[in-house]
Amino acid sequence: MKSYIGLLVVLIFVFNACSEIKKENVQIQNKSENVDKQSKVNTIPVGKGPDALFLTPDEKYLYVANVEDNFISVINTQTEKVE
Repeated sequence: MKSYIGLLVVLIFVFNACSEIKKENVQIQNKSENVDKQSKVNTIPVGKGPDALFLTPDEKYLYVANVEDNFISVINTQTEKVE
């Protein structure tokens, strides 16, 4: 689980490059050194324009700044849900 959460911050930025992902979602992907083996793990709905991310030191929460809505979504990394 820790390795999964540790990859969360790095992998979440790919949502901007993927056309099937709406502006209101954050996508979690399993990163591999081999680009052909990368896969989507989950999509978490957040506010519009998710931009900046901050993972708490204990890796329990991921804060997502939603620039188009002017608020911050808080994702529980254990449940993968917005609180």
